[in-house]
Amino acid sequence: RNKHLLVTALDWGEKIAANPHIQTADVARMAGCSTGRVRQILRLRKLHPDVQRAILELPGKQAMKRFPERVMRTWVTLPKNGQMSQFEAHEAK
Repeated sequence: RNKHLLVTALDWGEKIAANPHIQTADVARMAGCSTGRVRQILRLRKLHPDVQRAILELPGKQAMKRFPERVMRTWVTLPKNGQMSQFEAHEAK
């Protein structure tokens, strides 16, 4: 896997939006994972747009290293301003 999980989340989200009859179960079958995992990945789309932009501007491997899934999953649970605060603190390290 050479692309960041956020890219996958955005790709899947676009497919679902473009084709409303596609469900998370369909995506899961195509991706070879559980529907829970698909929903978990799709939640990454809830990241603040500026955070998404910063991640997407980096090359895949660099983005994966700087912004691992475990970090992003904690940010997604926060309100948008909290996400930005966490992102800025993470970047300051």
